[in-house]
Amino acid sequence: MERTEMQSLAMGHEVRGLHVPTEIFAEIFILCLPTARFMVPSLTAAPLAVSGVCRRWREAALATPNLWKSLSLDGKWVTPDLDYVDFCAEWISRAGSLPLSLSLKATASPDYTNTLLNLVRELSPQWQDIELDLGAMKQIVTFPPGDYRLLEKISIVPPSGGLLVSFHNAPKLREAELVPYTGQVQFPRRQLTAFSSQHLDVAPFFGFLREAPNLVHATFRIRDSALPTTRLVLPQLQSLALAASPIPYGYNMVPMAILDVLQTPALKSLTLSFPFRNLWPTHLWPPPHGILAFLSFVSRSSFQLHTLALSLMPVTTSMLIQCLYALPSLVHFKLKPLLKFELGTFFVQLVDRTVVPHLESLHLIFPFSKISESIVTPTALASVVTMLCARWNAGAGLQLFRLAHEDNSWPAGALTSHPDFRRLEEEGMSLYVGKLNEAVDSSALESGAPFYVS
Repeated sequence: MERTEMQSLAMGHEVRGLHVPTEIFAEIFILCLPTARFMVPSLTAAPLAVSGVCRRWREAALATPNLWKSLSLDGKWVTPDLDYVDFCAEWISRAGSLPLSLSLKATASPDYTNTLLNLVRELSPQWQDIELDLGAMKQIVTFPPGDYRLLEKISIVPPSGGLLVSFHNAPKLREAELVPYTGQVQFPRRQLTAFSSQHLDVAPFFGFLREAPNLVHATFRIRDSALPTTRLVLPQLQSLALAASPIPYGYNMVPMAILDVLQTPALKSLTLSFPFRNLWPTHLWPPPHGILAFLSFVSRSSFQLHTLALSLMPVTTSMLIQCLYALPSLVHFKLKPLLKFELGTFFVQLVDRTVVPHLESLHLIFPFSKISESIVTPTALASVVTMLCARWNAGAGLQLFRLAHEDNSWPAGALTSHPDFRRLEEEGMSLYVGKLNEAVDSSALESGAPFYVS
């Protein structure tokens, strides 16, 4: 974005006859700001758009530091032809001494990126919400010991060369994300309430958890490695997401093994994701310890689980029903089943409202291009409608049902045209049977990807 274009807009023309106090302008301009976490400069959005209307609006905007305390900095704009770094520095300077929300996306060129990185680094005493995407950088990046007294939230993608930084002098830091994990980035773990990371071995994963007893929300993708046997209690944890990385042979059952040594009495939301395998060895499927570890975890923790999301969990349909029987408090259930899933059996069991009696939303995702006809039988489809009718009770029972698929041959019409299906929809039940929508279904088709609850 060229500076001359910015200046041209910012000069504008004065709108006559407006006698609104500057303080009122400031409040209005703040309400016009985009809601994104970090501000991407745009000539069609505040604060630049309002700065170009007239001289008075420009003066009001420049006198309002809250309009300029957030900025997304992108290294691709740093070229000899653009004074992008000066533009960013001037933008941030207008925020004065306010806490800053800054996002930096680095490029592979140190000549272009280092100037932006130095700008952001010099502002570290004002950091409040920071995102550092340094993954394209090849060199080692260091941050000298600093004062991060205002820092509350940080997301980091370290450079491939390494990142050396300590946030122990950040008394307000509560939320952190580090992808991939590296021990070279040090956090005050005991004060963290939310942490997310990927590509951890089990040992550093448990080491982190032991030193972070106040975690409320945790998301991890774990590699297959030796497991500890010592029980770990996380009394504050309310949200846990575990994803297993793919391995060449066999199963990566690390999430189940981790549950086997965890105790989380306050847990409300649980997400488990397993890597996709097209062919599961018959003599290995399903791993017998998986269901036992899960049920033991549920019994030991004695929590009131509210939300459960399972992606490609290697259990039989009957085992899955066992899991649901153990979770009477469950309200929202999201499932991406394996190809071996017995659709009819599952829905016949759910007709019985003693299974998850408080269930309000059921979301199924079939991300396969071809689903066996043995799964989608007329009997199985009829059991779907039977279950919906049995569960429907306006204001108390199942309120939302979504079945998304990737198979073009899926007989969705057999369900949606059923008179009871249409009746439930007319009575207010939220129903969808049709093509998978990536944004809505968060299907995570790629191997080993995390599966998030929407």
